[in-house]
Amino acid sequence: MKRVVLLTNYYSWDSGMPFEIRKRVNWNEDSYPNEDNPIAKCVTNKEYRIILQPVANLSAEGCYLVFDEISKASLQVLFDDCEKKKEQTFVLFHSQGFHNTQNKFNRWNYLFPYGGMHEEGWGNSYEPVFDILTDSEGDKLNRIVNSVFMPLVIHDFTEKCLVPNKRIELVNSPSYHILCEQGFKNELDAFLKKYESCQSSSEYAEDWDRLNDLLKGVSE
Repeated sequence: MKRVVLLTNYYSWDSGMPFEIRKRVNWNEDSYPNEDNPIAKCVTNKEYRIILQPVANLSAEGCYLVFDEISKASLQVLFDDCEKKKEQTFVLFHSQGFHNTQNKFNRWNYLFPYGGMHEEGWGNSYEPVFDILTDSEGDKLNRIVNSVFMPLVIHDFTEKCLVPNKRIELVNSPSYHILCEQGFKNELDAFLKKYESCQSSSEYAEDWDRLNDLLKGVSE
C-alpha cells in the first residue's frame, strides 16, 4: 500500500496554480485543508474528478492534501503510523513553508520527502502533481508516483551512491526501501556488494552506470 501526501494551503492553490488546472475542480476555501480540518483525502467520482473529503488520518491508500501549517506533533503522529506499517509514503512539502527542511523528515525510513515550489522552473513539482489530480483520467495515485516521485527516488539513491563508504546510510534510506519494494532488491544488493568493497567511486563506476541505466529505463 502507498500514499501521496501534499503539504499545501488554499492561498498556494488559488494564487500559485495555473487557472487551467484550478478551473477543472470545484475546490473552494471551505473544502480545502485548513487549520480546523487539516487533512483531506482525494476521492475520485465517476467522472474521475477529485472531491476533497475531510478525514482524521492517512490510514487508507491514496492521495491526501494536508494543511502545511499543521503542528509538528500532529504531523509526526500521522507519519509515525505510516512508518509502523512500513508503507510507502511520498511527501511533497513547500520549500519555503512551515515544514520546509529535508532533515525534518529524516526520522522515517519509508517516507520519501521532496521540497517543491509553485514557481516556474526547477523544483516546480506541485504543478505536475495537481495536473494529474485534476485531469479526467483514472489511476491518479500510480500515475503521480510513477511520473513525479519515482524519478526523484531514483535520483536520490543513485546520487547517494556516488559517495563511497556510506552503505549503512544507503540501506536505511527511504529510496532504498522504495526501490526494493518496486522489485529491484536483487539489483540494489548486488551493486552494494561491489560498492562496499571499494574505496573510491571510480572503482565501481561501471556498476553505477549499469544500475543507473536500469532504474532510469524503468521510470521513463
